[in-house]
Amino acid sequence: MDRFKLMATYESVVRLGSYTAAARELGVTRAMVSKRILELERFLNVRLLNRTTQKLGVTTDGNDYYNSCVSVLADIRAMEERLAARRKDTRGELRILSSKTVGEIILAPILAKFCNDYPEIRPNLVLRNSGSEEDDFISRGFDLSIRPQDVKISSLVARPIISLPRVVVAAPSYIRRQGLPATPSDLRHHNCLTPHGESECDWEFSGPKGLVRVHVSGTLKSTSNTVIRQTTLRGVGIALLGKYVIDSDIKSGRLMPLLQDYKITPRTLHVVHQRTRTLPLRTKLFVDYLSQHIEDWQK
Repeated sequence: MDRFKLMATYESVVRLGSYTAAARELGVTRAMVSKRILELERFLNVRLLNRTTQKLGVTTDGNDYYNSCVSVLADIRAMEERLAARRKDTRGELRILSSKTVGEIILAPILAKFCNDYPEIRPNLVLRNSGSEEDDFISRGFDLSIRPQDVKISSLVARPIISLPRVVVAAPSYIRRQGLPATPSDLRHHNCLTPHGESECDWEFSGPKGLVRVHVSGTLKSTSNTVIRQTTLRGVGIALLGKYVIDSDIKSGRLMPLLQDYKITPRTLHVVHQRTRTLPLRTKLFVDYLSQHIEDWQK
Protein backbone atom coordinates (compact mmCIF):
# COMPACT_ATOMS: atom_id res chain seq x y z
CA MET A 1 0.00 0.00 0.00
CA ASP A 2 1.29 3.43 -0.99
CA ARG A 3 0.26 5.48 2.02
CA PHE A 4 0.99 8.83 0.37
CA LYS A 5 -1.01 7.90 -2.73
CA LEU A 6 -4.00 7.05 -0.53
CA MET A 7 -3.62 10.31 1.39
CA ALA A 8 -3.40 12.32 -1.85
CA THR A 9 -6.52 10.58 -3.17
CA TYR A 10 -8.46 11.28 0.02
CA GLU A 11 -7.33 14.92 0.04
CA SER A 12 -8.56 15.35 -3.57
CA VAL A 13 -11.95 13.73 -2.83
CA VAL A 14 -12.67 15.97 0.17
CA ARG A 15 -11.33 19.12 -1.45
CA LEU A 16 -13.29 18.60 -4.67
CA GLY A 17 -16.33 17.01 -2.96
CA SER A 18 -16.64 14.27 -5.57
CA TYR A 19 -15.15 10.90 -6.47
CA THR A 20 -15.60 11.73 -10.14
CA ALA A 21 -13.82 15.08 -9.91
CA ALA A 22 -10.98 13.51 -7.89
CA ALA A 23 -10.59 10.73 -10.46
CA ARG A 24 -10.37 13.33 -13.24
CA GLU A 25 -7.71 15.32 -11.36
CA LEU A 26 -5.66 12.25 -10.50
CA GLY A 27 -5.96 10.67 -13.94
CA VAL A 28 -7.48 7.42 -12.70
CA THR A 29 -10.94 5.81 -12.84
CA ARG A 30 -13.71 6.56 -10.35
CA ALA A 31 -13.61 2.91 -9.30
CA MET A 32 -9.91 3.26 -8.44
CA VAL A 33 -10.65 6.32 -6.27
CA SER A 34 -13.37 4.39 -4.42
CA LYS A 35 -11.02 1.44 -3.93
CA ARG A 36 -8.30 3.66 -2.45
CA ILE A 37 -10.69 5.34 0.01
CA LEU A 38 -11.95 1.96 1.22
CA GLU A 39 -8.39 0.71 1.59
CA LEU A 40 -7.44 3.82 3.58
CA GLU A 41 -10.44 3.40 5.92
CA ARG A 42 -9.57 -0.25 6.49
CA PHE A 43 -5.99 0.67 7.30
CA LEU A 44 -7.02 3.43 9.73
CA ASN A 45 -9.93 1.36 11.07
CA VAL A 46 -12.17 4.42 11.01
CA ARG A 47 -14.92 5.78 8.77
CA LEU A 48 -13.75 8.90 6.98
CA LEU A 49 -16.69 9.58 4.64
CA ASN A 50 -20.48 9.18 4.82
CA ARG A 51 -21.68 8.20 1.35
CA THR A 52 -25.24 8.86 0.14
CA THR A 53 -26.71 9.05 -3.31
CA GLN A 54 -27.13 12.80 -2.93
CA LYS A 55 -23.86 14.01 -1.43
CA LEU A 56 -20.54 13.14 0.12
CA GLY A 57 -20.21 13.82 3.85
CA VAL A 58 -17.01 14.00 5.92
CA THR A 59 -17.04 12.50 9.40
CA THR A 60 -15.44 14.23 12.39
CA ASP A 61 -12.51 11.82 12.23
CA GLY A 62 -12.43 12.28 8.48
CA ASN A 63 -12.18 16.08 8.86
CA ASP A 64 -9.29 15.78 11.31
CA TYR A 65 -7.51 13.37 9.03
CA TYR A 66 -8.11 15.65 6.03
CA ASN A 67 -6.44 18.59 7.79
CA SER A 68 -3.46 16.38 8.61
CA CYS A 69 -3.29 15.20 4.99
CA VAL A 70 -3.26 18.79 3.72
CA SER A 71 -0.36 19.68 6.04
CA VAL A 72 1.71 16.55 5.34
CA LEU A 73 1.22 16.67 1.57
CA ALA A 74 2.08 20.39 1.49
CA ASP A 75 5.35 19.69 3.32
CA ILE A 76 6.20 16.84 0.96
CA ARG A 77 5.48 18.91 -2.15
CA ALA A 78 7.52 21.84 -0.80
CA MET A 79 10.46 19.55 -0.14
CA GLU A 80 10.19 18.03 -3.62
CA GLU A 81 10.23 21.53 -5.14
CA ARG A 82 13.29 22.50 -3.09
CA LEU A 83 15.12 19.33 -4.12
CA ALA A 84 14.21 19.87 -7.76
CA ALA A 85 15.49 23.46 -7.58
CA ARG A 86 18.65 22.25 -5.89
CA ARG A 87 19.28 19.64 -8.56
CA LYS A 88 18.82 22.27 -11.23
CA ASP A 89 21.17 24.64 -9.37
CA THR A 90 23.94 22.02 -9.30
CA ARG A 91 23.98 21.80 -13.06
CA GLY A 92 25.32 24.09 -15.73
CA GLU A 93 28.33 26.29 -16.30
CA LEU A 94 30.46 27.81 -13.54
CA ARG A 95 32.63 30.64 -14.89
CA ILE A 96 35.87 31.21 -12.95
CA LEU A 97 38.43 33.98 -13.51
CA SER A 98 42.01 33.41 -12.38
CA SER A 99 45.57 34.45 -13.10
CA LYS A 100 47.34 32.15 -15.54
CA THR A 101 49.90 30.79 -13.08
CA VAL A 102 47.44 30.14 -10.25
CA GLY A 103 45.02 28.51 -12.69
CA GLU A 104 47.57 26.23 -14.33
CA ILE A 105 49.49 25.19 -11.21
CA ILE A 106 47.03 25.30 -8.31
CA LEU A 107 43.50 25.17 -9.72
CA ALA A 108 43.98 22.61 -12.51
CA PRO A 109 44.43 19.51 -10.30
CA ILE A 110 41.60 20.61 -7.97
CA LEU A 111 39.26 21.20 -10.91
CA ALA A 112 40.02 17.70 -12.19
CA LYS A 113 38.84 16.21 -8.88
CA PHE A 114 35.83 18.54 -8.77
CA CYS A 115 34.71 17.51 -12.26
CA ASN A 116 34.80 13.85 -11.21
CA ASP A 117 32.82 14.52 -8.03
CA TYR A 118 30.27 16.88 -9.63
CA PRO A 119 29.93 15.81 -13.27
CA GLU A 120 26.80 17.92 -13.89
CA ILE A 121 28.67 21.18 -13.14
CA ARG A 122 30.75 22.46 -16.06
CA PRO A 123 33.61 24.71 -14.86
CA ASN A 124 34.85 27.26 -17.37
CA LEU A 125 38.23 28.54 -16.16
CA VAL A 126 39.37 31.73 -17.89
CA LEU A 127 43.01 32.66 -17.28
CA ARG A 128 44.13 36.27 -17.32
CA ASN A 129 46.85 38.20 -15.58
CA SER A 130 44.21 40.12 -13.65
CA GLY A 131 45.10 42.80 -11.16
CA SER A 132 43.32 44.47 -8.29
CA GLU A 133 41.63 46.86 -10.68
CA GLU A 134 39.56 44.03 -12.21
CA ASP A 135 36.65 44.17 -9.78
CA ASP A 136 34.01 44.09 -12.50
CA PHE A 137 34.29 40.35 -13.10
CA ILE A 138 30.64 39.89 -12.08
CA SER A 139 29.44 42.26 -14.79
CA ARG A 140 31.55 40.33 -17.29
CA GLY A 141 29.68 37.13 -16.51
CA PHE A 142 32.02 35.40 -14.06
CA ASP A 143 30.73 33.64 -10.95
CA LEU A 144 34.06 33.65 -9.12
CA SER A 145 37.47 35.25 -9.20
CA ILE A 146 40.54 33.52 -7.72
CA ARG A 147 43.15 36.15 -6.89
CA PRO A 148 45.91 37.11 -4.44
CA GLN A 149 44.34 40.51 -3.78
CA ASP A 150 41.65 41.31 -1.25
CA VAL A 151 38.73 43.54 -2.27
CA LYS A 152 37.25 46.60 -0.60
CA ILE A 153 33.94 46.64 -2.47
CA SER A 154 30.87 46.07 -0.30
CA SER A 155 29.09 44.06 -2.99
CA LEU A 156 31.87 41.44 -3.06
CA VAL A 157 33.12 38.85 -0.58
CA ALA A 158 36.80 37.83 -0.58
CA ARG A 159 37.35 34.55 1.26
CA PRO A 160 41.02 33.74 2.06
CA ILE A 161 41.83 30.13 1.19
CA ILE A 162 45.61 29.67 1.36
CA SER A 163 48.81 31.54 2.15
CA LEU A 164 51.37 31.52 -0.68
CA PRO A 165 55.00 31.97 0.47
CA ARG A 166 57.31 34.00 -1.78
CA VAL A 167 61.02 33.48 -2.39
CA VAL A 168 63.83 35.57 -3.87
CA VAL A 169 65.72 33.35 -6.33
CA ALA A 170 68.39 33.41 -8.99
CA ALA A 171 70.10 30.88 -11.25
CA PRO A 172 73.57 29.68 -10.19
CA SER A 173 74.94 31.13 -13.44
CA TYR A 174 73.72 34.62 -12.46
CA ILE A 175 75.26 34.35 -8.98
CA ARG A 176 78.60 33.23 -10.41
CA ARG A 177 78.58 36.21 -12.76
CA GLN A 178 77.12 38.95 -10.54
CA GLY A 179 77.79 37.79 -7.00
CA LEU A 180 75.55 36.83 -4.07
CA PRO A 181 73.50 39.61 -2.38
CA ALA A 182 74.11 39.47 1.39
CA THR A 183 71.36 41.92 2.42
CA PRO A 184 68.19 43.25 0.79
CA SER A 185 69.96 46.57 0.18
CA ASP A 186 72.39 44.79 -2.15
CA LEU A 187 69.50 44.16 -4.54
CA ARG A 188 69.75 47.78 -5.70
CA HIS A 189 72.85 46.74 -7.63
CA HIS A 190 71.25 43.71 -9.27
CA ASN A 191 68.95 43.10 -12.22
CA CYS A 192 65.63 42.36 -10.44
CA LEU A 193 62.70 40.98 -12.40
CA THR A 194 59.07 41.34 -11.30
CA PRO A 195 55.88 39.82 -12.78
CA HIS A 196 53.89 43.06 -12.59
CA GLY A 197 54.70 44.65 -15.91
CA GLU A 198 56.92 47.26 -14.22
CA SER A 199 60.66 47.77 -14.55
CA GLU A 200 60.83 49.32 -11.05
CA CYS A 201 59.09 48.48 -7.79
CA ASP A 202 59.63 48.03 -4.04
CA TRP A 203 60.38 44.68 -2.39
CA GLU A 204 59.73 44.39 1.34
CA PHE A 205 61.64 42.20 3.79
CA SER A 206 61.43 41.59 7.51
CA GLY A 207 64.84 41.22 9.14
CA PRO A 208 66.61 41.49 12.50
CA LYS A 209 66.18 45.27 12.49
CA GLY A 210 62.57 45.28 11.32
CA LEU A 211 61.00 46.11 7.98
CA VAL A 212 63.29 46.82 5.05
CA ARG A 213 61.90 48.27 1.83
CA VAL A 214 64.21 48.15 -1.18
CA HIS A 215 63.60 49.91 -4.49
CA VAL A 216 64.65 47.48 -7.24
CA SER A 217 64.74 47.68 -11.02
CA GLY A 218 65.38 45.37 -13.94
CA THR A 219 65.81 45.13 -17.68
CA LEU A 220 62.74 43.01 -18.38
CA LYS A 221 59.06 43.88 -17.93
CA SER A 222 56.35 41.21 -18.04
CA THR A 223 52.99 40.48 -16.42
CA SER A 224 53.64 36.73 -16.62
CA ASN A 225 55.14 34.64 -13.81
CA THR A 226 56.06 32.07 -16.45
CA VAL A 227 58.10 34.58 -18.45
CA ILE A 228 59.88 35.83 -15.32
CA ARG A 229 60.62 32.26 -14.22
CA GLN A 230 62.00 31.24 -17.61
CA THR A 231 64.14 34.36 -17.79
CA THR A 232 65.48 33.82 -14.28
CA LEU A 233 66.31 30.19 -15.06
CA ARG A 234 68.48 31.45 -17.93
CA GLY A 235 70.54 33.65 -15.64
CA VAL A 236 69.13 37.04 -16.63
CA GLY A 237 68.41 38.33 -13.12
CA ILE A 238 66.95 37.89 -9.64
CA ALA A 239 63.21 37.28 -9.18
CA LEU A 240 60.71 37.42 -6.32
CA LEU A 241 58.17 34.72 -7.09
CA GLY A 242 55.59 32.56 -5.35
CA LYS A 243 57.22 29.40 -4.03
CA TYR A 244 54.55 27.32 -5.77
CA VAL A 245 55.84 28.66 -9.11
CA ILE A 246 59.50 27.70 -8.62
CA ASP A 247 59.44 24.97 -5.96
CA SER A 248 60.58 22.24 -8.36
CA ASP A 249 63.36 24.51 -9.65
CA ILE A 250 64.68 25.06 -6.12
CA LYS A 251 64.58 21.34 -5.32
CA SER A 252 66.47 20.51 -8.53
CA GLY A 253 69.07 23.22 -7.99
CA ARG A 254 68.15 25.14 -11.13
CA LEU A 255 67.35 28.14 -8.93
CA MET A 256 68.90 29.21 -5.61
CA PRO A 257 66.88 30.81 -2.79
CA LEU A 258 68.53 34.05 -1.65
CA LEU A 259 68.43 36.19 1.52
CA GLN A 260 67.03 33.35 3.60
CA ASP A 261 67.69 35.22 6.85
CA TYR A 262 64.99 37.68 5.82
CA LYS A 263 61.26 37.02 5.73
CA ILE A 264 58.99 38.07 2.89
CA THR A 265 55.29 38.65 3.53
CA PRO A 266 53.39 35.83 1.80
CA ARG A 267 50.47 36.51 -0.48
CA THR A 268 47.03 35.24 0.44
CA LEU A 269 44.94 33.63 -2.27
CA HIS A 270 41.28 34.66 -2.13
CA VAL A 271 38.15 33.35 -3.77
CA VAL A 272 35.95 36.34 -4.57
CA HIS A 273 32.23 36.22 -5.28
CA GLN A 274 29.18 38.43 -5.15
CA ARG A 275 27.76 39.22 -1.71
CA THR A 276 24.28 37.71 -1.73
CA ARG A 277 22.04 35.67 0.54
CA THR A 278 21.18 33.29 -2.28
CA LEU A 279 24.57 32.28 -3.68
CA PRO A 280 23.92 29.65 -6.39
CA LEU A 281 24.48 26.18 -5.01
CA ARG A 282 27.00 25.20 -7.68
CA THR A 283 29.04 28.29 -6.76
CA LYS A 284 28.84 27.50 -3.05
CA LEU A 285 29.79 23.88 -3.71
CA PHE A 286 32.92 24.91 -5.58
CA VAL A 287 33.95 27.53 -2.99
CA ASP A 288 33.63 24.95 -0.19
CA TYR A 289 35.36 22.30 -2.31
CA LEU A 290 38.25 24.62 -3.11
CA SER A 291 38.68 25.55 0.55
CA GLN A 292 38.72 21.89 1.59
CA HIS A 293 41.13 20.69 -1.12
CA ILE A 294 43.46 23.66 -1.59
CA GLU A 295 46.08 22.19 0.75
CA ASP A 296 46.20 19.02 -1.37
CA TRP A 297 46.89 20.62 -4.74
CA GLN A 298 50.52 19.42 -4.82
CA LYS A 299 49.64 15.78 -4.09
